[in-house]
Amino acid sequence: MTWCKRLLPITGKKHRRRSVEPLWCRIHQLSKPNRSPTSRSNDAAEQQTDEAILCGACSAVVTHRSQALRINNRHEHAFFNPAGIAFELSCFREAPGVSPDGEPTAEFTWFPGYRWQVVLCNSCHAHLGWLFINGQSFFGLIATRLV
Repeated sequence: MTWCKRLLPITGKKHRRRSVEPLWCRIHQLSKPNRSPTSRSNDAAEQQTDEAILCGACSAVVTHRSQALRINNRHEHAFFNPAGIAFELSCFREAPGVSPDGEPTAEFTWFPGYRWQVVLCNSCHAHLGWLFINGQSFFGLIATRLV
């Protein structure tokens, strides 16, 4: 049992432990280093890196696992926007299934030195994340909106 599960209150029969961990538990888990199996065949590794990542709303292809990128030594990040809404982002080099919308801005950027634009699914126009631009660019896609 993780330390954050132990902190969840359990009182009486009406209060059951939620099956979904709160965001602060997931943020703690994101900070753990990723461990990959040591005995993986080349075919399985190649298939995993070529796996399509889909829009959760319409199932259109957004990007591929092979485009995963580490920014500030991490592929996954968790942030709060100024309104207090939490986002878990996964970073990718390319995401041909999304298009930027609006003008780039540096206001409230999560990655210092980067400007950002909202990105929408090319198929259903769902908000899937942001394009971060600073000489080079990358996509920060919202993990809960991808399949």
